[in-house]
Amino acid sequence: MSRVLIRGARQLLTLRGPGRARRGAEMQDLGLIEDGALLIEHGVILEAGVARRVENLAAAKKAKVIDATGRVVMPGFFDAHAHPVAGPARVTDFEARPVGAPDADMVRREFMASVRAVRGLPGSALEVMAGQRLMTALRHGTTGMMAKTGFGLDAAAEIKSLRVLGHLTSPVEVAPVYRAGYGPAEAVFLAEVAGPVLARAAKQKLAVAAAVRCDDADFARSFAALARAVGLPVQVEGGPEAVRLAEELGAWPITLTEPAAPSGEAAGGVVTFVPAAELHLRRGEWPDARAWVDCGAAVALGSGGNPVTAPGLNMGLAMGLAVARLGMTAAQAVTAATVNGAWAAGRGHRCGSLEPGKQADVLMLDAADYRELGYYLGTNLVVWTMKKGQIVAGEGAP
Repeated sequence: MSRVLIRGARQLLTLRGPGRARRGAEMQDLGLIEDGALLIEHGVILEAGVARRVENLAAAKKAKVIDATGRVVMPGFFDAHAHPVAGPARVTDFEARPVGAPDADMVRREFMASVRAVRGLPGSALEVMAGQRLMTALRHGTTGMMAKTGFGLDAAAEIKSLRVLGHLTSPVEVAPVYRAGYGPAEAVFLAEVAGPVLARAAKQKLAVAAAVRCDDADFARSFAALARAVGLPVQVEGGPEAVRLAEELGAWPITLTEPAAPSGEAAGGVVTFVPAAELHLRRGEWPDARAWVDCGAAVALGSGGNPVTAPGLNMGLAMGLAVARLGMTAAQAVTAATVNGAWAAGRGHRCGSLEPGKQADVLMLDAADYRELGYYLGTNLVVWTMKKGQIVAGEGAP
């Protein structure tokens, strides 16, 4: 049936609000409705509100009813930073790591092993691996993902990775991004790798944006110029240098891979944190995401989703760590994992919140209070995941 009524939600989190990422104090407002209901038709939200009003609408009379009594209903998670095309799991390397944080050389060796795998495997094998990862993410409530490359490094492997992302048939909505990875700051890399990849990605619509690490600011500036010349918006990653470059170039969103002090200039863009990477790399210092919220920034969360620095794709874990280690409230973490992630990927106009006219990307949680997402660290509370009005994972999935 094309019309669905989800009724009786103890808490319906609509995340209704302005047509942009939520900043500062706005991140605390979840648009929470007690005893809420959601009416969906042809995969699009018709109404979201108090159950007694929505259930009495004429359009609700012949709808298929899903009972959410006592549970939380909310938007699907939008993962703002992941690498589903990155080769196989590196469990042997992980087991060989010493107690404490691995050194930079060890991480680099593991990264290059993944690069060799991505270069050597056919696209069909990478597609199977990426599809399996996206199905895992779907079972944990992810309905959208900013999926970055970066584990190919050379032009052929990066184009192959982008094509794999374009061929995926998972219900998870993918926003593909070409990421320059750890390319050296030499003109040859820009001329022989980044330039050709950017040109083809733009011409063939293989990517929606281009991302670069700020290990070398001059290289990042040159890369940004190439990306903009072919019409691709630029994202930057790193620590304090990424913040400074984003402010200089207006390159948002940024992904903070190292702690950095908040900046008032960041109020114009989205700042993404990947707390699972801090956990997996056993770093002693955690970034202060709450300080960024307090300065008026729009904060998003990503799983990290790659075999070297953050193997999981569990946005529930990212939210729990954001509350337990990054200083965020549960409400801020929900906003960061849904609507702000969607806006970071340029998809906020159609997903990330439960408002009339948007896609019905919905979760039902085995929880009576949304704050349990930040309390049961890493526990999958998702009963079912719905994409465009169809249950695609969990209870009731075909």
